[in-house]
Amino acid sequence: MTSRPSTPGAAPGETSEGDLTETLTDLTTQIAELKLELWSARDAAVGAVAQAGALRARNAELEAVIHQLRVEIDRLAHVEQSITFRLGNTVVKPLKAARRLAR
Repeated sequence: MTSRPSTPGAAPGETSEGDLTETLTDLTTQIAELKLELWSARDAAVGAVAQAGALRARNAELEAVIHQLRVEIDRLAHVEQSITFRLGNTVVKPLKAARRLAR
């Protein structure tokens, strides 16, 4: 650490108590500011980790819903191919057409 001379003509090795007090005050202020920056950064990191966890949970929920919907689509596709559904649909189509004409 270099010291500042107390007066313009003073020797570089000599410092006054006032200069040391000022330097100490400056350093204390810088430390306080750096602590605040560190705490802010830490809080932001903790918040980001919490948000990432919440997003992972939401992603898992959505993946489960997608899986359920795919299973339902497969089930409906299977039903549409069944003989019972096709036979029932063949019987019901003319009835639906007759109702439309009746309106």
